[in-house]
Amino acid sequence: MRVDLLPAKLMMILVPSQGFDMQKSIVFYAVILLLLHTAADAQDQSEYEQCHREADITRQVIVAENLPLLDSEAEVFWDLYREYWIADKELDDQRVNLFRRYEESKDELTDDEGIRIVTESFRIKNQRQALKQS
Repeated sequence: MRVDLLPAKLMMILVPSQGFDMQKSIVFYAVILLLLHTAADAQDQSEYEQCHREADITRQVIVAENLPLLDSEAEVFWDLYREYWIADKELDDQRVNLFRRYEESKDELTDDEGIRIVTESFRIKNQRQALKQS
């Protein structure tokens, strides 16, 4: 996903001309997340990774612009923030790989393999929920 290909209205949300509009930024972030899930279907892993990186940068800009911190607070916050998003990305990668595994084998999927995929999906979901609560 290239920023220069985004519709003009989305660019106005990302780079507002007069002040920062949190509500519009949340909408933009939701669109980025939707694009990430769409990118999960992409055949090319590099496209998926690029989309993930762009969403990460956008998310960090939104947080930084809306969370004024002292230098001492920023150092602690951004370390925790990065740690959280690294763990979240690992879980998301597992989810995408699980989806791909299902897509590749859905025509020959046995009941046992289907159960393993569903069980793994719930494990990933539970881990993500635990991460959010930590």
